[in-house]
Amino acid sequence: YPTITVSDISGIDAAGVTTTTNVTFADNAGWTASVTPDGTVVTAASISGSTITYTVGANTGGARNGKITVSLTKGTRTISAEINVFQLSGTSGPATSTLTFAAKCNGSGTADDGVKWTVASDGNESNFDNDKGIHYGTSSAKVQYITLSTSEITGTITKVVVNASTASSVTATVDVSVGGNAFGGDPQSLSTTATDYTFTGSASGAILVTVTKPNKAAKALYVKSITVTYE
Repeated sequence: YPTITVSDISGIDAAGVTTTTNVTFADNAGWTASVTPDGTVVTAASISGSTITYTVGANTGGARNGKITVSLTKGTRTISAEINVFQLSGTSGPATSTLTFAAKCNGSGTADDGVKWTVASDGNESNFDNDKGIHYGTSSAKVQYITLSTSEITGTITKVVVNASTASSVTATVDVSVGGNAFGGDPQSLSTTATDYTFTGSASGAILVTVTKPNKAAKALYVKSITVTYE
């Protein structure tokens, strides 16, 4: 039987970047070489001669171990060996967490990655609006603010996009804080149509989004979605 000699790979830190490593075969004439990625840490792999080309996937958590399986096949006979891949944490590129409302929130929401948000207001929640999202305040019910907060996103926050709006003839703003400090500049004035408002910076900690009027008055405030980009 032929032999396969491999080495472990350590310190791989870039998601989506294609790189190479080598494997050594002995006495493998007539045997066909192939490689199989684990599908999580290593998302793709191929072999040409003794060179393995592979791609590491996104990593939004801590350090983790993966593998590439190298096989030699001849007829019904197969031998294999594993290359261990160690992926570092915190350097795999940006990730996103998106909270989208599809119905009344009743004081909370869950993003597409499982992050929990708390929703609070000094007014009562009204019927959900398919175009504008969650809805506080009406022509006869007063509201001044809606706040949305989470402390479940770890890492460095680089961008927060809030889709919010107001009823007609309402003056209101949206602003963001991260770690207790203002994030992304001054509050932005809201439109009466659902609009994305983008805040960029670099900070870590609890996120607080505030949609507010100058005072408590009738007519609605709306929030449809929040997307957080972080590293």
